[in-house]
Amino acid sequence: MNITVCLHDVLKERAAAAGNKEHSKLDLVMPAGATAADLLDQLSLPQSRIGMIVTDGSRVGFDYRLKDRDVIQLFAPLAGG
Repeated sequence: MNITVCLHDVLKERAAAAGNKEHSKLDLVMPAGATAADLLDQLSLPQSRIGMIVTDGSRVGFDYRLKDRDVIQLFAPLAGG
């Protein structure tokens, strides 16, 4: 299935390092039944580097089952004070 991943915040560096010219958007093919955790594994991103996963305007967890043509937004954890 085809998935679009949008990286936000410091996660954009991950796309730039992979040679993606847009630096924030990746188009990937994932196997049927894959989860958000599988997607992170594919991107070599540890779950601890992810603060929030959003699709269709809703926050989802690492166990979310990906659907064909999902647009997954990945955000780094927020910090500050």
